[in-house]
Amino acid sequence: MIKWAWDAFKPHWQMAVGVTAVFFLMQMGIGMVAGLFPAKPEQGALLWLVGTIVTFVLSSLSSIGMLSFALRMHDAPEEVLVGDLWNPSPLWRYIGASLFSGVIVMVGFVLLVVPGIIAMLMLMFATLLVIDRTLSPVAALKESARITTGYRWQLLWLVILVALLNLLGALAFMVGLLITVPVSYLAVTHAYRTLATRADAVAQVERA
Repeated sequence: MIKWAWDAFKPHWQMAVGVTAVFFLMQMGIGMVAGLFPAKPEQGALLWLVGTIVTFVLSSLSSIGMLSFALRMHDAPEEVLVGDLWNPSPLWRYIGASLFSGVIVMVGFVLLVVPGIIAMLMLMFATLLVIDRTLSPVAALKESARITTGYRWQLLWLVILVALLNLLGALAFMVGLLITVPVSYLAVTHAYRTLATRADAVAQVERA
C-alpha cells in the first residue's frame, strides 16, 4: 500500500504538497480559534462548551477535506484541486461516524487493550465510507467491519508503518510531513479501495 502511494505521489507531488500545506495552515487556524475560548470548564463553562463544539466542527471539516483529497488523488489525480479540501456535505454523517466509532474503540480499550485495537481496525474506514458512498454513520460502521474482515493483521501493520513514516517526517524538521502525510493518506485510501473491491467480489460470488 505504501509503495503504491509513493508511486502515485511522485508524478503529482507539487499538488499533493501544496494541498497538505494548506491543510496544515487550516490546522494552525483551528488552533488559533481554540485559543480564543477558555481551555477549562472552570474558566467559563458556556464559552468552553461553545469553543469545544466550534473546534470539533472545524477539525471535522478539515479532516473531511483531506480524506476527500485522498479519494480524488487516488481515483483521478489529474483532476485534483486545492478546492477539494472544501467538502462540507458529509459533515454530520462524518461526525456521527467519528463519535460512534470513537465510543466503541474507547470501550474496547477500557475493557482490554486488544478489543480496542480490533475495534479500531474494524472501523478505520467508516469515515471514508460516509464521504465516498454517502452512507449513514451506522451503515458505514457495518460496511467498514465487513470489508476489513480477514485483513485485520495486515491493517495493523499498515497503521504501524504509517505511524513510523510520519514519525520520520516529523523528525525531518517537520518539513518531511509535507511528504509523509499525503503518502499516508493515499496508502490508507488504497487499502480501502482494494479491500472494498475484494469484499464486493466475494459478496457477488456468494450471492451467485
